[in-house]
Amino acid sequence: MAAQVVALPAFLRWLEDNNVLAPKIEVRACAYGLGIFATEELSPEEPIVTLPKSLIITYQQALNHKPFSGIFESYTGPSEYVVMLMLIHGRENSACLWKPYLDLLPRVHSTTLFFSEAELSELEGTNLHLGTVGKREQLVKDFDEYILPLVHQHKEILLPSLITFENFLWAHAVYWSRVLPVGQDRTPSLVPLCDILNHQYRAKISWFTGDTQYQFISGEKYNRGDEVFNNYGGKGNDQFLLGYGFTIPNNSEDSYYVHLGIRGDDDSTLQKTRLLERFKQDGLGFGHYLHRDGVNDPLLASLRICVMTPSEVYFAEQSPVLSTVMHPINSRNELEMMAALLALLNDRLSAIRGGADPAADLTLLDQDLNNQQLTPNQRNAIIYRVGQKQILLESIHVLRTKRQNYIQSLREAVDPSCNISASHFSSSLSLCSADTRILEEWVTSNGGTCNIRTIPVDLSQFTAEEVRSARLRPTCQIALQDLSVGDIYARFPYSLLITSEKAKIWLSRQMDSSQDVFAKFQAAGADNIEQIQLMLFLIHHKFVLKSNSPLATFFSTVPDALVSPLFLSADELAAYPSPYVGFVAEILELQDMLMSEYRLLFPASSKAFKHVFPRKHYTMEMYTWAYLIVSSRSIRIMRNNKPEYCMIPMDLTNENPAFKYCHVWDEASSSLTLFSYESSLAKGDMVLFGVDNCVSCPDSAIIYGYLTANVDKTIPVKLFDLVEPNSFAEYMLKEYGIPLEHYLRAGVYPTSLLAALRVLVATVEEMESIRRDPAVVRGSINEANDSRALAQLKQLLCPLGTPSAAQGTAAPDLAAKATSTETVTGMDDSEVDEFDVLIRNICALQADIVNGVLGLL
Repeated sequence: MAAQVVALPAFLRWLEDNNVLAPKIEVRACAYGLGIFATEELSPEEPIVTLPKSLIITYQQALNHKPFSGIFESYTGPSEYVVMLMLIHGRENSACLWKPYLDLLPRVHSTTLFFSEAELSELEGTNLHLGTVGKREQLVKDFDEYILPLVHQHKEILLPSLITFENFLWAHAVYWSRVLPVGQDRTPSLVPLCDILNHQYRAKISWFTGDTQYQFISGEKYNRGDEVFNNYGGKGNDQFLLGYGFTIPNNSEDSYYVHLGIRGDDDSTLQKTRLLERFKQDGLGFGHYLHRDGVNDPLLASLRICVMTPSEVYFAEQSPVLSTVMHPINSRNELEMMAALLALLNDRLSAIRGGADPAADLTLLDQDLNNQQLTPNQRNAIIYRVGQKQILLESIHVLRTKRQNYIQSLREAVDPSCNISASHFSSSLSLCSADTRILEEWVTSNGGTCNIRTIPVDLSQFTAEEVRSARLRPTCQIALQDLSVGDIYARFPYSLLITSEKAKIWLSRQMDSSQDVFAKFQAAGADNIEQIQLMLFLIHHKFVLKSNSPLATFFSTVPDALVSPLFLSADELAAYPSPYVGFVAEILELQDMLMSEYRLLFPASSKAFKHVFPRKHYTMEMYTWAYLIVSSRSIRIMRNNKPEYCMIPMDLTNENPAFKYCHVWDEASSSLTLFSYESSLAKGDMVLFGVDNCVSCPDSAIIYGYLTANVDKTIPVKLFDLVEPNSFAEYMLKEYGIPLEHYLRAGVYPTSLLAALRVLVATVEEMESIRRDPAVVRGSINEANDSRALAQLKQLLCPLGTPSAAQGTAAPDLAAKATSTETVTGMDDSEVDEFDVLIRNICALQADIVNGVLGLL
């Protein structure tokens, strides 16, 4: 500051010598360094400064800087770097036209690029911290790539002792903190005197560039002695601190940037990215800004796409209308979207230095007014992070309110009979099995917490409607005490969890590392190796080690028998029509996948590692059992910033989309906590868990053994077996992006499915028509082709829409057959009845969907 005051008289003389007109203002020191003040009244629209265009420093002026003649002929870097080199060179060159102006420029800057390590640490956990580190790294890279080669080639002009990275960083700060738009093309330029004007948001200003002059004009009245301001625009404190070196407390223009993502193992990543790109002009995409008024609709819509299931993606792709995603798609998607966003915002908030509550930071700032222990840069950093925390807290509050209102609307739509009172179960707390009591003791003795208990349920005490509406199962979880929102259901230390990482370590210890049984999976690009390792671990401890397993108590909660259509044989599935549509198609595909995996592993692994994989236990039936257990009971956590599948010693069997629980991994205590974020419970109340997985009609029945309330009422149509490998039809489908897997939903016309069938039934001449104009498959190739495609579709669907299929007449026979094999997966008599009901319900739901589509044809 002192150096600027010394340089000011020479600068003012230079302005006068170069015919700069500023008769009603003066430059003097102020709280911000230098400022411009009115020496007499200024009227609106009156020019404040008029100066010759020849004094404006532009890229062209820098190129014409006499010492630089010819040295930038092969230069390919950013144009502003040429201006920055001129600033560095001209500052030390007494012959430079702008020497008095350059002498006035501050030598010390307070942007985050100049923060000390201690000052920068105040920004830890913020976007600005990442932005500052990234910007500095980029500038180092650019200096090495663009500037140093020039220095090496022209050392006599660009002196190595002068063109250093420190001076380059200084010039960068000068340029971007002072440039103003000049001319119709708004070229960023340095305008002496005008760049001294400090910022005031909403200050009215304008400028005019003529043939020979530049005028800076005030749009409002100033009295004598008033400071005259520029308006840098509506910027947040992150932009001000990175670009200018100051902050504005309670800045109304503050924002918080969030970047959404899609899980790395999501097979629909490409389709989701295309959907976001389709609605880009409407604000959808991966990057969004939060403001002080909370979350915005494009952010919510974008995240709805990111958490879509394959069937949701399929139907969204069929609709070009933005409203498809601007409003809730279904309860599963909406609740998962909100849960994902809340988790993201809470994680970001907890990462910011100083804790989630900005009150502590505000207290620190207040105390510093007296003791002044903070540097100005530290104060600015704290002011910035206070604003970030406030935005996140407000967004979390708004999102929680939205979620609460949405869940309330779900509850109002739920049948009142689902509200089973606590009196049904409060007297049943003592009915838990010995295994349950042993499990509770095992959890608590190992540092865990259990405030809920699994008990058997006598379904005969309820009406059929109560069983249906309340989604009652033969067992359920009930609260052992009154639990408020946010109270802990259960807490499990890492030592009590079965995780994919533990399974991986166990397998590596059991097997010779030179014989990697998973090499074939890795070579094939499989993304479920962790799940497979967990399945093998599960079988070994449950059925090989049994009571000798150190986790025997854990495995006592895992059932030996499961109810699932996945155990049906090919002959049994043949009793149902159309293997290309519905749950049969889904079962066949899953069975094929599991069989392929199993054959890659066995019997080779059983031969190589008999003690680890005894053939008696590692059968195809066992492998299928393990797949179902892991699929229905595993939770995905982020531990040490790495995803892990984990299984908890608790059966989350009862579900209702209107009642959500949350699981949180705490890195500090290395434990997993389950708690409710919506519902309070009285002692004896049934605990309901919202199913987080995507659950289409077949998936729900196959994975969970029952149709969840959360079920996505769609069924798949798989055309893979209808296409000859390497055929022209297969080529055409791939070439024009027509999938072979489709979904049906009642009331939705199967446009994409019909497009695929038009190709499959096309003649050679019709194929040529498609090649010339691919768009015809989405509309009509010709009447004959349309007729054949429609007939093919009805042939696939009609058998499933018949009354017999809807009533599920084949279900009893299949249920009896499913229990005939004596394996661990066999069902007792009560489970045969449950399986019978399950099959009937699946068939009835499929018939409703198919009939709803056939009615449109």
